[in-house]
Amino acid sequence: MAYPPGDLGPVERAEEEVFHVREIASDEEQLIDLEQQEVDGTVAGLKDRTPAELPGVDTSTIKQIDPEFDDEAFRAIARETFYKVRETRKLQNPQESAELLNPQMQREVQGRDLRGRRRPPAPSAAVPVDQ
Repeated sequence: MAYPPGDLGPVERAEEEVFHVREIASDEEQLIDLEQQEVDGTVAGLKDRTPAELPGVDTSTIKQIDPEFDDEAFRAIARETFYKVRETRKLQNPQESAELLNPQMQREVQGRDLRGRRRPPAPSAAVPVDQ
């Protein structure tokens, strides 16, 4: 039996359906792989972090005042701020860190002293930071 152009017969429709089911299964497998990669990355990041309590760092006083103080969250914010300020200094674009620093620190980043005079740039020093 001949079908009008553009219409599929029952066999062609079944083949089309099987093709789409296979595509969906393949896409689902790729999503599962991507989700697993994301989980693996998160686990690796958690394993590589520095311990919340370091020698010489005592947060017990803060925790007495704020029992919900989260060492890890605090360190994450401090690390992100450090990276932003470091990048600002490297690119010599102080506006990027303006929202993160008080006026005195902003002058430091801009290379000015407390009276607003330009200072010679400080020598670069490598600061080890855990990633």
